[in-house]
Amino acid sequence: MESKEKILIVDDTIDTVELLTKRLRADGYDTDAAYDGEEALEKVKEYAPDLIILDVMMPKIDGFEVCRRLSLFPNRKDFRILMLTAKSTIQDKVKGLDIGTDSYLTKPFDYKELAAMVRSILTRKKCYRAVAGDGTPGNIPVPHNKTHAIPAEMKSFSDISGMDNLRRKISEKFTFHNIISKNEKMLKIFATLPNIAKSDSNVLIEGPSGSGKELFAKAIHTLSERNGTFIALNCAALPDTLLESELFGYKKGAFTGAVKDRQGRFSLAQHGTIFLDEIGDISPALQLKLLRVLQEKEFEPLGGTTTIKTDVRVLAATNKNLKEQVVKGLFRTDLYFRLNVIHLALPSLAERREDIPLLILHIVDKFSKLKKKKIDAVRPDALNIMMQYDFPGNIRELENIIEHCFAMCQETVIDVHCLPEELIQSTSASRIENNNNTRGTNPLSSAEATTILATLQRFNGNRGETSAHLGIDKTTLWRKMKKYQIDYPVKKTR
Repeated sequence: MESKEKILIVDDTIDTVELLTKRLRADGYDTDAAYDGEEALEKVKEYAPDLIILDVMMPKIDGFEVCRRLSLFPNRKDFRILMLTAKSTIQDKVKGLDIGTDSYLTKPFDYKELAAMVRSILTRKKCYRAVAGDGTPGNIPVPHNKTHAIPAEMKSFSDISGMDNLRRKISEKFTFHNIISKNEKMLKIFATLPNIAKSDSNVLIEGPSGSGKELFAKAIHTLSERNGTFIALNCAALPDTLLESELFGYKKGAFTGAVKDRQGRFSLAQHGTIFLDEIGDISPALQLKLLRVLQEKEFEPLGGTTTIKTDVRVLAATNKNLKEQVVKGLFRTDLYFRLNVIHLALPSLAERREDIPLLILHIVDKFSKLKKKKIDAVRPDALNIMMQYDFPGNIRELENIIEHCFAMCQETVIDVHCLPEELIQSTSASRIENNNNTRGTNPLSSAEATTILATLQRFNGNRGETSAHLGIDKTTLWRKMKKYQIDYPVKKTR
């Protein structure tokens, strides 16, 4: 069972303490109180709060001095401070922030405003603990047989200014021509791109669907000295006859409906770059025509007799292994070698898992602007689930998941219930499988774990209904969930 978050209320006004105690406990928090600064310092040691709501004007020691002393506590990173004051001067706010206050609220205040601020502070604190990798209880667990390192830079989620600093770091350190990564293999590719771009040679980019192949193609074009346009075409999206006319254009009367001449992509990309995505899906006949363009630097439009010279650099991409396609006789050997002058192999998102939190922040910011909907953070449990998922659809699938969260999220924080149901089920099932693989498969244990997971899914994670349906008490259910490493969240119903 998850323990309640603890809030220490420090104020010499009894009415204020009683009001906040009543309202915060009604909101599900555990609270304690101190009525002067000295008592507050002792209570922090004994009570170990997650948040301290601290009044400035108090007897013995004022709030500023309490805050200054708290900043020296060895466990300062374990709690946050929300300072209350009857003044709203800039000098007081600056003073409070300088000595370690996390947030500031001016009296008199509306409780809804305070409650929203409390939620925001504690959410950011959870995010900090989830991504800091410092061994605190909120830290993301590493599933069996997997090493899911969390970027140290993500600890900047501890406050808004820290998040802004993280965004700057992502922009300055981990972004290369709109590609975000701190993965070692990706950084090596980044280092080679300027030389690749200047070479003007054809490039074959291989990688799973959704891994960002077109972004790399655009980066190569941008870094090159070619002054023409970047033109992209997905070869798998069109049937052969249409693909040929898209590539080379057609003359008036070439086929029914061709009422005027039309330029193809090679003409539009003159002196520039053409990016042919999913090149492994084109037919043998079209492979032969493309080979001629690469060899002779010329082509004829569909239905035409005049040869057109072309000055276009070709970048091709595929989610298939073209070398294997050549061995199977599905792809021309000569075309393969024409395309594969320079080869780039992009890793899947599962192979660069340390990039997931960075990409989540980037995508959240992107959708916040696009959809005009403010999302401040991702709760640790939700981030944990995404960190354990293998993303067969790679970055494109991650974008879809975050877009789904934006549609489902009713607050400013992405919680577990915002995630797609199949994602939650997948990570829970994987954890059970990993656990069985680690200990050796036991049919009875495997069946019990599967039954518990299925029942949790049936009752949206409700422990009471699940245990009643299984005929066991909640303590036994909790113990078995811990044994099988089942971490199925309670799904909110509306």
